[in-house]
Amino acid sequence: AVWYVWESIVKDRKELKMKEEKATWIDNATNGFSKTKFRTTLEDLSVTSVSPSNVLVFYYTTHELAKQYMQSGIPSQKRFGGVPLTLRYPYTTKENDVDVFYSKDISDSTQDANVLLVNEVVFVLHLPKRFLQKLTHFEDDDGLCLISSEVLRAMRP
Repeated sequence: AVWYVWESIVKDRKELKMKEEKATWIDNATNGFSKTKFRTTLEDLSVTSVSPSNVLVFYYTTHELAKQYMQSGIPSQKRFGGVPLTLRYPYTTKENDVDVFYSKDISDSTQDANVLLVNEVVFVLHLPKRFLQKLTHFEDDDGLCLISSEVLRAMRP
């Protein structure tokens, strides 16, 4: 009986790992995705797969950090008290997005915000709207939001 239980646990863990691998991946949108295809894919996803109580949000980072976050999760940022997110699609970013997702030494004020963000990695997250709140220091920007450290701690298994 012990062997059967152990075998069942191992099988369940393998199945869970396979599901996780299928659900999360880094895909290079520049390979086979025109700007129009990228836009229509995201918009179609939003319409067909997101319920009215949920929303697609975006988190921008570097490719190197994205690989790390795929393993350990996106870390909470002290300066915001959680994980900053934007409701703006990659093709509609604004200067505030650059201020939030890039440090001053990375961003070049002479470049367009869309250029800076598109050349990096974007995480597309599907979250309940009730988990999101205004982003500290950017309360007047309806495109920026936060999932607080308290909510993240409450969701831990």
